[in-house]
Amino acid sequence: MERIAITGASGFVGRHVLPPLVASGYHVTAFVRSPEAARRVQEIGCQAALCDLSQMASVARHLEGADALVHMAARLDTWGTYRDFYCDNVLLTRRMLEASEKVGIKAFVMIGAAAVAIGSPDPFPLNEHARLIEKTAGHYGTTKALAEKEVLLRESPQMRRVVLRPPLIWEQDAPVFVSIAEAVRKKQFAWIDGGRYHIATIHVENLISAILAALCSPAGQGAYFVSDGEYVQFRELVEAALRAKGVPGPRLSVPRSVAKPSAALVETAWGLLRLPGRPPITRALVDLIGGEFRIDDARARKEIGYRNRISIHEGLSRFADQANA
Repeated sequence: MERIAITGASGFVGRHVLPPLVASGYHVTAFVRSPEAARRVQEIGCQAALCDLSQMASVARHLEGADALVHMAARLDTWGTYRDFYCDNVLLTRRMLEASEKVGIKAFVMIGAAAVAIGSPDPFPLNEHARLIEKTAGHYGTTKALAEKEVLLRESPQMRRVVLRPPLIWEQDAPVFVSIAEAVRKKQFAWIDGGRYHIATIHVENLISAILAALCSPAGQGAYFVSDGEYVQFRELVEAALRAKGVPGPRLSVPRSVAKPSAALVETAWGLLRLPGRPPITRALVDLIGGEFRIDDARARKEIGYRNRISIHEGLSRFADQANA
């Protein structure tokens, strides 16, 4: 039985990934930060590694005996200091790489982000040869790009390194829909350009399929875009998710040409007034969900055998079933 360690186990993706890994026959060690999270992963059938990921010795000890590490822990947000993003995305990735090398991990699979390609000067759909800009999608995109480089440029001949680049990850309980629903209820959400642009997405079940493919592929190495294999209009996706939650869709819309400078003004005011929480709109948010974004995942399908499990239509049908329940 192959032994897999996983960070970010108690997050949205982690909660969905653990059961299929256990069902596939892997012995899973899940890194968690609280006794409550430890109990949850143990109930699934995983071994809980309750430890501080900033402590190299503790991390290495819990990695002992593992064949592969799936590194999912990261800071995903549209607001915060660069220092916090750098610590949680870049330095943590570097630390996990060093610990993995120390104990002889054979495969290091990082969940990166398609956001590293936002702003590329190349035409859609973007593939792995697309030119990347230096700073992308706020501190999140910028630090995920730096973390990706830590993985891909590291000289580790004994450790296969894979970075999966998923776009917007969705499911009924996806944090993006929870945040949008909350903003709509507070009347703090408006479409950008009516939301009538197409985006690449990946259903969480398809991301699980990509992770399993990356673990099973004996030779696959490098960065891979992974997606649902088709595109969906952003407005259609969000309205379906809101209906499932019983939240009426908003009607207000602003042009993208107005949204970006408005976000900059709001950020400035938020910082000067030292207001709590995050602003209702940020430049990073506009970059991440406010415009056309399409990718080509043909390389992942060819080199690591990735196949999506469900279609966008099936995922949207589940939303409809939830709304009618």
